[in-house]
Amino acid sequence: MSKRYSKVSSLSIRLITYISYVIPYRFIKFGAVGLTGTFINLIFLYLGIEYFFVAISDPNLRLNIALTVAISVATIHNFVWNQYWTWRDRSAYRVGDSTINPAYGVIWQFGRYILTSSMGILLQILLTKFLNIFLHYLIANILAILSAAILNYLINDIWTFNVNHLNKGQP
Repeated sequence: MSKRYSKVSSLSIRLITYISYVIPYRFIKFGAVGLTGTFINLIFLYLGIEYFFVAISDPNLRLNIALTVAISVATIHNFVWNQYWTWRDRSAYRVGDSTINPAYGVIWQFGRYILTSSMGILLQILLTKFLNIFLHYLIANILAILSAAILNYLINDIWTFNVNHLNKGQP
């Protein structure tokens, strides 16, 4: 192996190590799940408006119903993928105390996930409206989405998928 290859390889390893400290791999997985959830949301919204709920003549009601279905399906999708992929090592099924029913853990995690997602949605709305005073609404929304994603990730990492609460019997 040449010295040059050694130095490049060493630099690459150090760079990857540094990036992994700055942006944890779990956050990248969380972002990938969120991105696929966004596409699922858009697909179900489109299908709901254009096909599933066309019999509803009021466009506002049709939008509200289709949006509710789209958000619900995307949220369930995101929870399942985050539980079994992003935080696989913290699944409610892997709690250390064998006296806890695994369904109990999943139900509590899902409830926490819904609450966390709701806080992220609220932050996104409020931050978009505030930033829109100073910035174009699309730029404001992108910044708000990024802020909400970071908040959602942190709360999910610390609270939603922290099975230590389940091990201690605390909901």
